[in-house]
Amino acid sequence: MLRKEAAKLGLSDDFGARHLAGHPEGRAAHWRAFVAALDAGVLNAEEEKKATAGAEAAFARVRALVDAAFA
Repeated sequence: MLRKEAAKLGLSDDFGARHLAGHPEGRAAHWRAFVAALDAGVLNAEEEKKATAGAEAAFARVRALVDAAFA
């Protein structure tokens, strides 16, 4: 989705949006490896609570930045 939006701005895999280009191993290979690593981790109750709080704080921060940008 981001790659399509970047293209509308005149950006491409060769200019300005190289970081959005597909990986030679396939677009989802790294994502699947990342998710597998997350799934393999074992957290105790306190660690899970901290991880959840961190994720919620991160999403709240991004939401606040988006809201501020479009206010």
